[in-house]
Amino acid sequence: MDRVNAEEFKKLSIYKRLMCIRYQGEVIAVRKYMAYEIFLYQMNGFFAEAWFRLGTDDLTAIELVHSEFQINHYIDQIDISDILK
Repeated sequence: MDRVNAEEFKKLSIYKRLMCIRYQGEVIAVRKYMAYEIFLYQMNGFFAEAWFRLGTDDLTAIELVHSEFQINHYIDQIDISDILK
């Protein structure tokens, strides 16, 4: 599968989104929220979250990250030391 941009990603089925994050993305942070473990992926110029139900590991959603508010949930986990060099 060719690298996709955010607009293309939005149009994909959840299965194709899973393939994209698995083969084109990099997990950069993880958080827990209510009954979910949420993985933040750095993609090709955008970020995506994959939501897994705790205890069952069922994938319930893979969505684009649209706001700074969403990123702020992960800010203490993201290493930006390479950017600062």
